[in-house]
Amino acid sequence: MTQMTRNQFLPDGGGGGGGGGRTGGGSGTGGTPATAVPFLENGGFAATAYFLFVPAVLSAGGNSFIGAFSASNYNDPNDASSYSYRMEDVIVGRMPTVRRVIVVYRNLGVATLTVTVSGTDDNGAVQSSSDTNTIGSSLADGSLGTSFFDIQLAAYRPQITLSRKAGAGPVSIISVTMVGEVEDVSL
Repeated sequence: MTQMTRNQFLPDGGGGGGGGGRTGGGSGTGGTPATAVPFLENGGFAATAYFLFVPAVLSAGGNSFIGAFSASNYNDPNDASSYSYRMEDVIVGRMPTVRRVIVVYRNLGVATLTVTVSGTDDNGAVQSSSDTNTIGSSLADGSLGTSFFDIQLAAYRPQITLSRKAGAGPVSIISVTMVGEVEDVSL
């Protein structure tokens, strides 16, 4: 998230802008109309080419500011990011073995992505296995790509976590699939 001052948020240094509608349709106090983000009739954003402004407070010092999320660049140079999917009960009471994770992504440029699968063994101890791949290309054409992460893990309730270090490239995930087998048990 990018921190913006009031003068960056409002080009004329004050005044307001129109609530919704077109950019430049506001009634600011200065000669230049204030920046407005266009909204659709249903209240949603009109396009992803605009910034999303979010009020925020710094945890250290308590200073408030307006943050902006840019949909034009998914590579955060300051903060790492991760996403954990839900734990899967493949077949209740049986231990699955994950052999591969297939990630479908949008090509936004070269990025390094780490996939971690974690779960518990028979004693309840957490087990995990990770693999790191480079995804995307310098073409960054927005096409869909597929990357295979070879992971070996036998554990109950496997859970996938995708992570990216700060500045490791833009990442946009479309889908993630675990591939493996379930032990054959006769009851």
